[in-house]
Amino acid sequence: METGDTLSSNYVEGNQWSFDNVIIPGATGQSIAVEKPGIYSVDVTTRGCTTSATHEFYRYRAETNEFVITVFPNPVTDVAEIEISEGFRNPR
Repeated sequence: METGDTLSSNYVEGNQWSFDNVIIPGATGQSIAVEKPGIYSVDVTTRGCTTSATHEFYRYRAETNEFVITVFPNPVTDVAEIEISEGFRNPR
């Protein structure tokens, strides 16, 4: 599940998170903060069985000398979040 910049597993224990098919050392919690765009996956092992889930996370970022606008997730399915840097002002 994706909530803003956080991905979560339905399982409390047995998680191992990966980024672009590389295991993230120590990332074994129920959730993980997304630090950069790419493919995140979680392998869950419980009672001798393993299941996996993959999520592609992208973020659009526009920068100028004056402000930053970030839109995520990209692509949007139901809800988009928009972050506008502090100090942004409408020139009109």
